Amino acid sequence: MWQAAELYGAAAKKGNASAITLAANDYAAYVAQFPQQFDLCIEARQNLADLAVMARDNTARNRWLAEIVQADRTAGAARTPRSKYLAARAFMVTIQPQIDVFNTIRLTQPLKNSIKQKLAARDAALKLYGQALDYNVAEVTTEATYGMAELHARMAKDMMDSERPKKLDADALEQYNVMLEEQTIPFEEKSIALHQANVQHAADGVYDEWVKKSYAALAKIMPARYAKTEVSEDYVTHLQ
Repeated sequence: MWQAAELYGAAAKKGNASAITLAANDYAAYVAQFPQQFDLCIEARQNLADLAVMARDNTARNRWLAEIVQADRTAGAARTPRSKYLAARAFMVTIQPQIDVFNTIRLTQPLKNSIKQKLAARDAALKLYGQALDYNVAEVTTEATYGMAELHARMAKDMMDSERPKKLDADALEQYNVMLEEQTIPFEEKSIALHQANVQHAADGVYDEWVKKSYAALAKIMPARYAKTEVSEDYVTHLQ
């Protein structure tokens, strides 16, 4: 059954549409019939998630990713570095819906109410990112840290872009804008601190996409420190 699933999976990668279904059926059957084969079942679930992407079936993909997370979480002594890695990667995908909720909440008047809703959505997302950090997988750690930094940055930006109270004269509007700017400072500081923590991973040899993105974010915020270009010096090619 496993060999058949692999053969169909190879055909699916070459563009054979019918092979996607056949491979998915065999992998799903394997998971159902041989749950004691933990290592292979984890791989089967990952393959099923990948096949669902090929089939453009987002519901199936999310279901199999959730199963990877659950299987690793309940594996006990059977847990392996590989299952932990796949679960960490899968868990990051499951955070996106909460990020979408946060991003779609507009800050409208009365601002006190809408900020409360947005902060609640942010906190829920931060809690999930914290759980992702618990996996202690390097590339997930950098992605989660970058994501947390961007949540705080987005909060600050959305506050500055928020709906203004109506019927404010010019002076009152200016005072209101100054008040908003002061309230965004803590969010901006948290964002900067998280990006700075992320770029520190480069010293440990981790210089992935998310560390690079944190460097880029810091270069915009603190160009004097982070937006530096390498300068090469002339060198002597021979002795005089």
